[in-house]
Amino acid sequence: VPSADGLVNPAPTVTSDELVVDRSRGLTGNIAHWISASIGLGARFRLLPGLRTTYFITPIERFSVDPRIRFALDITATTQLRGGAGLYSQTPLFQELSVAFGNPNLAPYRALHTSLE
Repeated sequence: VPSADGLVNPAPTVTSDELVVDRSRGLTGNIAHWISASIGLGARFRLLPGLRTTYFITPIERFSVDPRIRFALDITATTQLRGGAGLYSQTPLFQELSVAFGNPNLAPYRALHTSLE
């Protein structure tokens, strides 16, 4: 919209102090499956691969695949070294998916988690 000084403002003109946000898609839901295995590699070492698949039903209707791996090493009869790494996914917050405040086309957030204990 051109202004009096000739500049173009891409933002819509606000005609009131009230902004209505549709929160009907604010609830989330998903269907997930998890599979894991335990593979013994010798008497003291175990490898535990896993995979989680998630279908985010609402509000983003997307599918994610999150591979994960853990291990356990028995150092002594009472001491164990454990660790792992894997991907984790979650839906963006409803306001981040809002047409008014964010982007309704966002994909699930993904993060890499690692641990060693």
